[in-house]
Amino acid sequence: MARKKKILIVDDFMGVRSIVRETLIKKDFEVVEASSALEALKFFDGTQIDLVITDYDMPDMNGAELIGKIRDMTRYMFTPIIVLSGVRKERVDDKLRNLNIAAYLQKPFEIKHFYTVVERLT
Repeated sequence: MARKKKILIVDDFMGVRSIVRETLIKKDFEVVEASSALEALKFFDGTQIDLVITDYDMPDMNGAELIGKIRDMTRYMFTPIIVLSGVRKERVDDKLRNLNIAAYLQKPFEIKHFYTVVERLT
């Protein structure tokens, strides 16, 4: 039996994490979640993470800073990352430009499009 793909959700709003988690569980993904970027870093301990879905605007560390830290870790430097944010992409393009993100999705998101992007990246 194939291993389930593991997806890390990082968002400071429990409601968003809940919607994304339930959406992914329906497609048989293993889901772990963090309520902050700092909390998310504990998951990068050598275990397999197949995809990261992160908010941009978070209180302790923003999405770009988190992605930068992930990209600095050899094991995770090519892990696909989706930024799922209420912040308009144009406002953060400069901060994300060199961080090799796989996709940027604006909240609220369309479930079918979200599934298509996740399936493409896992």
